[in-house]
Amino acid sequence: MRVSAGQVFLVVFAAACACAAALSGPISPQLECALCGLAVNEIEGLLEENKTSAQIIQALQDDICSHLSGELQTLCDQVAELEPIIAEKLINHEKASAICIEVKLCEGPRSDRPDPIAMPKRIVNLDLPPDQRWIEPLQPFISTFNEILSVLDKLLPATTPKLDALGTLIAGFLGQPYQDEMKGVAKALNTSLGIIAIANLGYEVTAFCTSIVAQATDGSVYHARNLDFGEGMGFTDILRNMTFEVDFQSGGKTQYSCVTYASFVGCLTGVRPSGWAVTVNTRFPPDGEHKPLKQLWRELVEAITVKGSQVNSQLIRDTLGNTATFSDAKATLTNHPLIAQVYLTISGAAPGEGCVITRNMTGADDVWCIDVPNGRWYVLETNYDHWKPVPWYDDRRTPAQAALNATGPDHANPDTLLAVLSTKPVLNLMTTYSIVAQPKTADVFNHYVRYCNDPCPD
Repeated sequence: MRVSAGQVFLVVFAAACACAAALSGPISPQLECALCGLAVNEIEGLLEENKTSAQIIQALQDDICSHLSGELQTLCDQVAELEPIIAEKLINHEKASAICIEVKLCEGPRSDRPDPIAMPKRIVNLDLPPDQRWIEPLQPFISTFNEILSVLDKLLPATTPKLDALGTLIAGFLGQPYQDEMKGVAKALNTSLGIIAIANLGYEVTAFCTSIVAQATDGSVYHARNLDFGEGMGFTDILRNMTFEVDFQSGGKTQYSCVTYASFVGCLTGVRPSGWAVTVNTRFPPDGEHKPLKQLWRELVEAITVKGSQVNSQLIRDTLGNTATFSDAKATLTNHPLIAQVYLTISGAAPGEGCVITRNMTGADDVWCIDVPNGRWYVLETNYDHWKPVPWYDDRRTPAQAALNATGPDHANPDTLLAVLSTKPVLNLMTTYSIVAQPKTADVFNHYVRYCNDPCPD
């Protein structure tokens, strides 16, 4: 059963994102943009495999276009024929978001969108059986999910059963309560467990982020992050509409909170009130040799089904729910086996409690912490090892450092840290949301949907 990365992420788009009207009408701009992003990422992966232009075009037509129909298939074929132009831009390190804008398949930045925007809040009742917990929180999203799921078979009529079977297989290796929670999500959204499992794993390999822990002069510790989704895959606008904060409650009391996307049961951004906070960043090498999505996907599936490693976002939820202190959370997140290498930025309630844990799949390569006596009042992580240079084409580290240094510990607070996150290109076309939290108090967990208005870097 061969399933390409393009097919996987097209299902992630269709099953986990509400964006388009039925395919009987015109192709929506968001679906058009998503299709372009998928094609660009497939081309990038095939270039890594040293495929020729003709081979890449044929692979796009076989793996993606042949599974579409009507106007969407025609558009896909047209994108495939742009392979020589797209390949040249990828070789010059242009990002997928910029490429799709240049070929006029994605909308460029606008100057008329409100930013930042407060996001909605929902409650997951942990006292309910796992398969019932997400039914109420997902109510606002059901109608749009039903609409997009009704056209899934039209998008991938031959491939959907294979992906469903693969996702169901993977789900069987996931621990509880997540398997049962995903069953409940699938039921609420009128789809299958397999499709929801595929959608959940899609978020594990596509997050470009900036995470900061900063300690103010008065000892207050703040945690800030931008989550930039994907390699400009056309999903960003869609995910903004599917983002919400969820309070996980038991006995009517919030145990921990996460910012998440509808259908996603894990946690990439979380806070335990009066305890600690954590954010997850994808880890990429600094030399520009990013692994193709196809390879990342294979490694992810192998880690779950063969090695028995835990899904990153599910370990985060487990730790938030079961671990009260920063030091205990730090120990767990440093040593527990994971399905993929990541950066885990963790903060606590007390002065000095702030670290970036550079993770491989079995342990930590490095733990880098605040050290105020030696002048390090903040730690900052994007998607590259902090002790190595960042690639010239994706330097969010330098402008973030400059903004933090200009702020200084005397003026570190939620407003100034949000301003740092709003510094371009820290804020960019792929940014879906920003958060600023103070783990010491439940009163400070500020979260916003973001739009990077013109002029905006890709």
